[in-house]
Amino acid sequence: MTTYGELLDQAIDALDAATVAIGAAPPSGLDDQVHIAVARAQLYRNLHQQVVLVGAAPISLLANELAHATARTGNLADGIVLTAPSSPVAVAVARAAAVAEAATAILASHLAPPAPTILALPPAPAAAALREAGHGRPAALRRIGDVVTAATRLDHRLGVWLAQHTIVAAAISDADRTTTSRLPQAAARTARAKQPSPLDTLQANTALEVPHRQRSIDDFGSAFAALDTARGWLLDHRDHHTAIDLTTLSGVGLSLSHQVSFALRLAGHPLPKDAVAHLTHLWRRAGRLLGQLRDVRNIDTSPEIKTLLQVERWLRGLTRHEHGWRLPEDLVRTDADADTWHSLAIQLAARLPDLATLLDYGSNAAISRNALAQLWWPGPREVHGVWVNHPLWQRATITRGPGKNLVETTRLLRVPSEWPAIATSTRPSPGLQEVLDRQPPGRQGQRPTYRNTFEAGRRAEAITSDVRNLRRRVRAATSATHDVPVAAAPSTAIAEHATDIARADSPRLNEPDLAP
Repeated sequence: MTTYGELLDQAIDALDAATVAIGAAPPSGLDDQVHIAVARAQLYRNLHQQVVLVGAAPISLLANELAHATARTGNLADGIVLTAPSSPVAVAVARAAAVAEAATAILASHLAPPAPTILALPPAPAAAALREAGHGRPAALRRIGDVVTAATRLDHRLGVWLAQHTIVAAAISDADRTTTSRLPQAAARTARAKQPSPLDTLQANTALEVPHRQRSIDDFGSAFAALDTARGWLLDHRDHHTAIDLTTLSGVGLSLSHQVSFALRLAGHPLPKDAVAHLTHLWRRAGRLLGQLRDVRNIDTSPEIKTLLQVERWLRGLTRHEHGWRLPEDLVRTDADADTWHSLAIQLAARLPDLATLLDYGSNAAISRNALAQLWWPGPREVHGVWVNHPLWQRATITRGPGKNLVETTRLLRVPSEWPAIATSTRPSPGLQEVLDRQPPGRQGQRPTYRNTFEAGRRAEAITSDVRNLRRRVRAATSATHDVPVAAAPSTAIAEHATDIARADSPRLNEPDLAP
């Protein structure tokens, strides 16, 4: 499937071909001249839409000059019935307008809000990072500016080449205005961005007819497209992840880490064993801790989470069979095979840091909004005259138990997840990190706030300290008099009071006690 960046390159090539053809071809007939004028208007209108979608202000120099580039031809171009172009210039300009329109459609499928009646796929992570944080906007504008520069080069020669038809005369006027306006300077300003545009790899974000779908994955391209779609959904719903979502994400991250390591070994660039062991250990530990947590409410699993598993199964089938890893000599027979595995490792390494960031943020956000539950041992207590020591379900917190260990583990996972990308000299794919970098600190910052759960934990810890002091006083009184029995009831009452206070902010899920 053609990407957005490839379409921009095709538009530039077509415009350059038209510029060259003007000097070699004789003036065209009226039909071709009209076709050129209409195609030119369509080209500039699509470039203007792309600039607005990328996020440049409508009053910015580039957007303003692009709007004026079709000041007269814009309205006249609508409704004209065109015949097939025949001259090289008309064919090239029509080709540039067509691919620019296709590029606008791809960009709009990721950056424009979908219609309420259409179930759309989530935007690609690169598009979401640009939309929410502006990441990559200068580079994206530079790519559009390259097309604008090629269009203005054509306009320099177009005015004297076209005849005096009504629409053609308007195109001549607009073309002449372009050569004296600030549009070339506006396009030149975009060239300051030296980084590659993160939008170049976008493909059409097709609207969905059925909410629950099964993707067809039969090659690397479709696998990575499905993986990016799942990443986009996780980014779009980053404040609503469930325990099932996070557990699946940790399992996929662990599997992809093994896949990267194995692919690099096949390509002849193995990662250090201790680095692989540390990275996989953190993914595995996060999965175990998530296995100890439960969702407070029953929530259906998203189809995009199932897509993650589908991608993982397909990639795993390339390198493993039911008895273990496939033999390297069966997978690498030529240098081309080694290059293929190295390319696979690069693609996976670029996406691994974003998966770790999604897991870290999602875990913190789920605990912050009291959406996860963990088992808690409140200690011995009397129930209907019987002393029991059963665990209870309690809202997970960052102050103790699996919740605390989970946020520590996911935080530690962020740096090792970048090691494969560093080893392959790969720039990590834009995603959640770029969005978080642009958010102000605090409640919307990188680390979610835990005011409710943290305060509940502090209050419980304060009462626990009172329990310890009371027990010391009871032991001191007992040792001094030798005839006063140890009174367990006061300390038990205080312990139960501490439990009730902690549960005021973190309610118990199951009313009856659970067996250990």
